[in-house]
Amino acid sequence: MKRFLFLLFMFIVFCGIGQNIPNADFENWTGGNPNGWQTPNAFTQQYGVVTVTQETVNPHSGTYSVKLETKSIFGYAVTGLITNGQISVNLSNPNPITILGGTPFTERPNHFKGYFHYTPASGDYCTIVALLLKKNVQTNQFDTVGVAQYINNTSVTGWTMFDAPFAYAMGDTPDTMQIVAVSSNPNAAIVGSTLWVDHLYFEGGTLGNNILKLNEQIQVFPNPVNDLLNIYFGKPTTGQTSITIFNATGQRVKQSIIPAGTQISSLNIYDLPKGIYIIQIQNNSDRFVQKISVK
Repeated sequence: MKRFLFLLFMFIVFCGIGQNIPNADFENWTGGNPNGWQTPNAFTQQYGVVTVTQETVNPHSGTYSVKLETKSIFGYAVTGLITNGQISVNLSNPNPITILGGTPFTERPNHFKGYFHYTPASGDYCTIVALLLKKNVQTNQFDTVGVAQYINNTSVTGWTMFDAPFAYAMGDTPDTMQIVAVSSNPNAAIVGSTLWVDHLYFEGGTLGNNILKLNEQIQVFPNPVNDLLNIYFGKPTTGQTSITIFNATGQRVKQSIIPAGTQISSLNIYDLPKGIYIIQIQNNSDRFVQKISVK
């Protein structure tokens, strides 16, 4: 199933924007936590338990992914959780964990996407959600402009793309984006559930004009290719640009970093086996993705 979904995806040319998702590939860590993200680790470590860790084995892309585990503290199941908001813990409340705020964000995308795999305990499920919020100056609270939520209750053994469409409750422009991922049902967590997450991004909506512009600028040729792949940018690049190639299982097989001011670049792919691949080009906050065939 995973391979079918990935191959289906490869025949669609798309571009996503990772604007303002902090450390969206979970490559940067400090003190056991991914930079730009909050976890309950500071609280749970008091009891000798860590529920969020850096995963180095088989990340979807880059060097790391994030691993969330539901563990037991004195017989109570504590879910693995990451968020770009602020976590507040108050054990005297019926709902002891509150998440506030997030990252400044002013777009209205159509989709929230990323990659995950999941091992649930029997009867459990994981959730990955993005909330688009706007501060209400009258109530001093956040109103929900839109939400995209993905829930999974089955075992997913390999990296699989999730796609959560946004549903909008208001026509307003948001000012804050909040992402939350949890390894278990927050109201009935079960010890043993484990969720891996990597490579989060937004796509479509008000980002669409930027996507079209980037697609018009970049040309990848020849395709099919057997030795040297050329990338033409239309005009010199602004800032550092990364070129990454993924195989049919989503594994990174080649990467090149090119400097600002580059208008055309070539990538030697003579050593890649014949087959279908994905080339991803990342420049600043813009991402371009296209299928290529190696013959």
